[in-house]
Parts: sequence; structure tokens; C-alpha cells
Amino acid sequence: MSGFDLIIFDCDGVLVDSEIIAAQVESRLLTEAGYPISVEEMGERFAGMTWKNILL
Repeated sequence: MSGFDLIIFDCDGVLVDSEIIAAQVESRLLTEAGYPISVEEMGERFAGMTWKNILL
């Protein structure tokens, strides 16, 4: 049996749900920049969207 050089895991939604973490960070950064938005509103308005579509 040979060893592995690399193992890749798809952790987004499988092991870790990173969308809520991203919403928390984005909410804080936007609020600090003068565009107040709650984590809940981030989820309602932007969940599942790409950054490209969010910024358009």
C-alpha cells in the first residue's frame, strides 16, 4: 500500500458551515465601515450568493 502525498477535503458545509462565520465577519466589517447590517440580515439578503453577485 502506497502513502498519500495530498488529501483534499471539501469542508464547506460538510465538516464546517463557514457561511455563518463569513456573515459574522462581513457584518462586523461593513458596520465598522459605516454600513450597519446585522448577521441575520446578511443571511437573509446574501446567503448562497457569490461575492461577484453580492457586489453587483
